[in-house]
Amino acid sequence: MKIYRIIPVALSFGIRPTTALAQASEGFTYDRVVRILFSFVDFLLTAALLIAVIYIIWYAIQIMTAGSDAAKVNKAKRSLWVTIIGLFVVLGVQVIMATVQDVVLQLRGR
Repeated sequence: MKIYRIIPVALSFGIRPTTALAQASEGFTYDRVVRILFSFVDFLLTAALLIAVIYIIWYAIQIMTAGSDAAKVNKAKRSLWVTIIGLFVVLGVQVIMATVQDVVLQLRGR
């Protein structure tokens, strides 16, 4: 897949290029390292959310196309629930990371 096809999709889901990496003349200061770290974690969490949504759609399609095969329906339902639980875990991690980021920025502002 070509990168110019991925960029508009990535930007529409909130994945944004970081300016922390583009400022090479700044050196490795504490603020820059923190910005890079939080940008990287934000990217990973956004990617995890996107993957979870794709899996939810995939398992919903599997449930719809399983027909009367109870084993396939149960397997898809179980996988769907695991994905939903994983989605809530990722959302919880985002809340924790936002809290940590606020605390770090407030401590740095002292």
